Amino acid sequence: MTAPARIQGPGPDGADSRPEGPVAVPHATTAQLVDRALQQWRTALTARAGDSALTDVDRLGDARLELSAAHPSGTAQLFAGRPTRLSNLVREGAALSTAKRRARAVGALAEDHAQRYGLATAFLAIGVATWTDDAPDDAAVDLDSVDALAHAASAGAQRSGAEATHATGTRRHAPVLLRPVTVAPRGRGESDYDLALEPSLEINPVLASALRRRGALLDPHALARAAFTASGFDPRPALERLRALGVAVLDDFQLEDRLLVGTFAHPEQSLVDDLDALAPALQGHEVIAALAGDQRAIDALAHPLPPMMRGDRPLDQERGVGDLDPAQAHVLDAVAAGHHLLVDHAGSASPTRGGPRRFPVRAMSRFVHPSLFDHVVTLGPAEPQA
Repeated sequence: MTAPARIQGPGPDGADSRPEGPVAVPHATTAQLVDRALQQWRTALTARAGDSALTDVDRLGDARLELSAAHPSGTAQLFAGRPTRLSNLVREGAALSTAKRRARAVGALAEDHAQRYGLATAFLAIGVATWTDDAPDDAAVDLDSVDALAHAASAGAQRSGAEATHATGTRRHAPVLLRPVTVAPRGRGESDYDLALEPSLEINPVLASALRRRGALLDPHALARAAFTASGFDPRPALERLRALGVAVLDDFQLEDRLLVGTFAHPEQSLVDDLDALAPALQGHEVIAALAGDQRAIDALAHPLPPMMRGDRPLDQERGVGDLDPAQAHVLDAVAAGHHLLVDHAGSASPTRGGPRRFPVRAMSRFVHPSLFDHVVTLGPAEPQA
């Protein structure tokens, strides 16, 4: 018996039994790919920056120099902006020995950050605040938006007392005011240390963000500037203002009068800040689009480098300044052809590599023709002065 042929069409229940055709899935646009990649990069960097001492001073470990009990005359000299010996701040013998060991650890970590990331990370923390923060570590809030602040204030006003200390909050133990400081060894065998403050001040962005999320009216830059008066540096009004705001809007807020030196700026957090600042312009950059997986950008970057020319070239093809070897001239040819390059000068990249320390900044700046300045970005620590 031959089985009857299956007839496509409506079945007994009225449903169409015909197989569905292929469904076209639209390709992600370049903007969507870049947005997705930026979010992934930001999440990864934020996770790595989660151990920043900006959220918890205890994460500094032994690389923390406590000056809360420093001698008043030494503190006055330090606040006046004059280089101050550690022995003038800590005068008791056993305490000074510990302070020197801590200063050595702070200086070594700050130097490592400067060499690896080009960041000055050593700060004098003035005041330490403790509170319960119910926002995730990577919460992004438009702190300059009036609507966002109004929403935050409304949400804060609606919280009940039972919600104020809910178990999902993160306990913060963060520095309040941060003033850049240099910790330099002094004498043979690092027998003492000089501490010198830079003439600038900032409010810990973690604290400022927490306050403004909860509706506090705060201008961090104006408050920091007000600490420098005609009679000298006085952080007390800024501390009192922040204490009042914290008690008003943050859960379990307390502010301790403490002084401590440590490396508070985290390299990954700096990258997060840069990523946020550059995000609006990154969609139009073909390297970023290629990294995000955009095939057209990948294809656009796939054209080969120009060949290296050896020997003398015609004057109308000269792009450099001064005498260039073939490798240096090849770099300029590639830049002029529209390629994106990382120039890794021999022996330069990392202080962990052996050999003499030479800098690509010097190699590039001395032979790049002015017409190519807009096409060259140099990466690396500052070049030492002779």
